[in-house]
Amino acid sequence: GPAGRDGVDGVVPMAWYHELRSHMAAESAAQVFLPQNKNSRLTLGTSRVMGRTGIGLGYAYRSSEDGNTAFTLAVGRANGGHVVKLGIGVEF
Repeated sequence: GPAGRDGVDGVVPMAWYHELRSHMAAESAAQVFLPQNKNSRLTLGTSRVMGRTGIGLGYAYRSSEDGNTAFTLAVGRANGGHVVKLGIGVEF
């Protein structure tokens, strides 16, 4: 049959592909690095994925200087796509 989605009019819709690229760039830019010598760390990240540029901000907080628990938050944005990540890490 004719090319295209389900053989309809021979055209493949690409909107989902462009949206996926924006979300991939946002995800790549949303970086979090755990604190080493302090209780918190702020991270700024950028990315370039398949023509889309992303920028992100990550924050990590360690519960105490000798604690083994860290809380993380990261936000990324690229060309209308956005990502928010929350996490908790435990070292043992």
